[in-house]
Amino acid sequence: MISHIRAFFQRRSFAHSVTMIAGATFSMQVLTTLVSPIITRLYTPSDYGIFSAFSSISTILLAINSLRYELAITLPRDDEKAANLLALCLLLVVLSSGVFWAALWLLRDHIGVWTNTPEIAGFLWLMPVTLIGAGSYQALSYWAIRKKSFGVLARTKIVQGVGTVVLRIALGVLQTGAIGLIISQIFSLSAGIWSIVSGDYRTLLYSIRWERMVTVAKEYRRFPLISAWSSLLNTAGLQLPTLFMLALYGPVAGGVFALGLRMVQLPAHLVGSSVAQVYLGTASEIKNQAPAQLKPLFIRTTRRLFLVGLVPIVLIVLFGPEVFSLVFGAEWQAAGQYVRLLGPAILIQFVISPISQTMIVLERQDLQLGWDVARILLTIAAFGSAAFAGWSAETAVAAYAVVFGLSYILLIALNWHAIQQHTVKIG
Repeated sequence: MISHIRAFFQRRSFAHSVTMIAGATFSMQVLTTLVSPIITRLYTPSDYGIFSAFSSISTILLAINSLRYELAITLPRDDEKAANLLALCLLLVVLSSGVFWAALWLLRDHIGVWTNTPEIAGFLWLMPVTLIGAGSYQALSYWAIRKKSFGVLARTKIVQGVGTVVLRIALGVLQTGAIGLIISQIFSLSAGIWSIVSGDYRTLLYSIRWERMVTVAKEYRRFPLISAWSSLLNTAGLQLPTLFMLALYGPVAGGVFALGLRMVQLPAHLVGSSVAQVYLGTASEIKNQAPAQLKPLFIRTTRRLFLVGLVPIVLIVLFGPEVFSLVFGAEWQAAGQYVRLLGPAILIQFVISPISQTMIVLERQDLQLGWDVARILLTIAAFGSAAFAGWSAETAVAAYAVVFGLSYILLIALNWHAIQQHTVKIG
């Protein structure tokens, strides 16, 4: 069996490599979903709320802790330049993590007040561990992609998934509370680093020089100047709703909201990401060979995604609270109510997200950036209104659902506008 497993991971065909990584990621996400009913019975909504506050802050900071230079690692022709980019990323990860931790530690009491989770102040010492571990793995994974070490990446994802589940359950049985969720998350984000760096890189280490790192930093400066800001806005747009729920309604409501949203969006993301990859490849080919067919492809894909997502969302809207109470436990019933309110907006997101790859195909990142800003402003407006008017948590979620749906309707309009302009241009 061991020899067969080794042979499986040593095969080098492109299709097989893609299948390995996608299959490993999909399997681990499915595993995480399946064990969630166990996890929710080992941790309280309050534990999950504190964890969500920590996770949201770390996710936002991770979006920029290497200034997105890791995206450039696969681009240079020679390994020496790529190695200096990797060294630059790792250096930035360490330096930025230290700066972020110092700022968070100085503001720890304020952060506890802002997020309505005073307990988080006692866990912020884990933030640099999270940022350094996750940031290093992220940079090294791009090096592994460059070297076509897809088998190694697949193994790390399996280790991360299985290890996280086992660790989270074990720490839950020991009743460690929120810190158990945080520690298991750190493992999920960083495990597998040694597998990537265990190769023979001594020759490349000798090529790393400070002046070369400065040179590649200047050569690929568009990544920190453009990609980093875009990544920050996009990530903040995804994390702000949970932080606002925590700040306005406390860790229980915030934790319940975060779990409900994650449980519904995860399967939608699994399907949507696969569709997005196919759509991106097909749309890119059509743009170059038959540009007039891009609009029919857009319409056809939109219609099919709507039909695929309609039935599950209708079921969630009708039976959300009952399903969440039965599957995750009675104390999580409110998650089903929140998801019920968000159902139509989640359907719109499911339909639009994959076909928003049109922006990439048509090189309209300016429209994407504008949309990211608009989404954040709409989110702030919804929760700001809730805070000003003293709305209940359910009313705030309903308001967010409205702006959530409107933001993705705006996104489809921007994609359609880009297609129309492209059609006129080639016409």
